[in-house]
Amino acid sequence: MWSVQSDKIKQHKKRVNYTINKHTIDRFKLVADKDMRKMSNIVENLIRRYVESRV
Repeated sequence: MWSVQSDKIKQHKKRVNYTINKHTIDRFKLVADKDMRKMSNIVENLIRRYVESRV
């Protein structure tokens, strides 16, 4: 049952790689961990907000 649900979620996601300054990503990880949030969720929401503001 879990594998079926995770397969559905993964169909709409794409794994990507970005090059980010080491100091910036280290600080980002600390803040995300402090807030107990997944870094990918933060990045995805920021990208979505950026795109919506430009359309």
